[in-house]
Amino acid sequence: MNHRIAPLLCLLSIVLLPLHAQEGANRESGAILSDMMACLDTEMETVQEVPPPSTEEATQEQRTAYMTAQAKLRSLKEQKQLLLSIQTQSTHRSSEELVQYTSRMMANTSISTACSELWVEYTTALKGEEEARMAELTASYEKFTEELGQALPEAKQASDLDPYFVRIQEFTANSSDYGRNANSLRTKLNSLNQIVANWQDYLAYLNAGDTRQATNELNAIIGSLSTTPVVPRSLVLERQLTLKGLDTNNSAAEPPYTCESVVESVKTIADLPAAREKLSVLTQYRNSQNDARRDLKIIDSFLTTIDMIESDSPLIGLRILNDMRNFNNQSDWYDPIKTQISTLAIYAAIPDAYRPDPMPEGLDTLVRETASEMVHAQAWLRLWEFLEIANDSYTVNYRQQSVFPGMNNDIKAIEKFIYAQRLERAGELADSLDNYQEVLQQTGEFGPYEQARAAIENLRGPLAEELLADQKRKAEVPKAPVTYDPRMRNMMYRGDSRELNDPRMIEKIVEEKVSMYLANEKEKKSKATTEKPAPDKPAPATKP
Repeated sequence: MNHRIAPLLCLLSIVLLPLHAQEGANRESGAILSDMMACLDTEMETVQEVPPPSTEEATQEQRTAYMTAQAKLRSLKEQKQLLLSIQTQSTHRSSEELVQYTSRMMANTSISTACSELWVEYTTALKGEEEARMAELTASYEKFTEELGQALPEAKQASDLDPYFVRIQEFTANSSDYGRNANSLRTKLNSLNQIVANWQDYLAYLNAGDTRQATNELNAIIGSLSTTPVVPRSLVLERQLTLKGLDTNNSAAEPPYTCESVVESVKTIADLPAAREKLSVLTQYRNSQNDARRDLKIIDSFLTTIDMIESDSPLIGLRILNDMRNFNNQSDWYDPIKTQISTLAIYAAIPDAYRPDPMPEGLDTLVRETASEMVHAQAWLRLWEFLEIANDSYTVNYRQQSVFPGMNNDIKAIEKFIYAQRLERAGELADSLDNYQEVLQQTGEFGPYEQARAAIENLRGPLAEELLADQKRKAEVPKAPVTYDPRMRNMMYRGDSRELNDPRMIEKIVEEKVSMYLANEKEKKSKATTEKPAPDKPAPATKP
């Protein structure tokens, strides 16, 4: 496995559907992490067996092998340190927080090829553990709501519902360990808490004979049931109408469905128009109009973005998605649709010469196939523009710096490579060599790494004499003198302060100050000689 592809596959397993779900589910993540550290230890022992060049007559291949082994050893030690940090964090973080922490820590690190399969297995197991814990919490919540749905209509006194308040608070506290995955559940728990509180108030007012306040509390319960239908809405309406002395069979004000059922039916962008029509109907009902208008705003933004993409303005469409960051509470259906639209926008932004046909499924597959095609064509400027757009799209969807490890490094490598080529064409071979070497320092998959290596070989081979001449020319270019104010006791240095630690720089400064002092003294003496008065001439002798 290519060592540059390995970290990409590793972190994709955190975000996307794991490719090895069945394997990762068989072992705990902690045990896999321990095996991976043992794997790195074995790798380090193997690398340390490469002997250093013992004599000056050692061949270039021996020196290169040793330097390569030392670079790999440093990389392995860095990986081991990061894994130890992840192991430490696992003791006090939830699975979701650990997934996010792991993604950030390993974003720009290439896992050793020999250990990459263990890393994929570890991230898959971590994801599976989080999903299992979340499924268990969801099942407990559904069982609790079913029990509460039976207890509310049967309650006679407000105190009958006190135990359910305690249990709701316990659920809320437990959900805090699940991070963003439990946002929807926490919203439902808050709504349940409000329903129980209103029902208690309703029973208290009803038993006190205050039917007006009891009716108001039932009205508040009906509003909450649109998002959390723990009891049939018709049952609450019957109680409300009974208190008002109205016909309980009159259900004209009851919506035919809930906003939650509408948005949960949205699985692809093709479902958006139908969902919009249903939500428009719900805006005509007083108890569901607020939620319906909120969801309509989101769907209208999605449809506007799709129109911009289809009208050959995909970048404007992505900008609209950038402005839709205030709807995170709808993540259960909102994030998947947003990802689909981002994929469509990026596909439309790809030049025809590099556009996959047909469009692959999944944003990651689209980016990888397109980038590979551009690398094959060595269209570096096009690839730089494409990766910038893709990186911005990932930031919008997942609120992270980058999902693909090394994507930012690829962008930097392309920038350095293009700049190095321009310097080489301008005859600045020494600076060009420095920038080609900086390209090789980046860790990525879709960068001009082989081309930079070939350019370095060309500079050190056929162009070696020109390179040496340019390096000598650069070395002979005088640097600007250090700027300081001789009138002040302290030197006013306006360069890199680290240069003041160089003895040669200090000698140069002292020499300049002495030269200036001697010049000033010489000037003073010259002025004193020029301004000295001439001696008086003797008076002429007089005749006797």
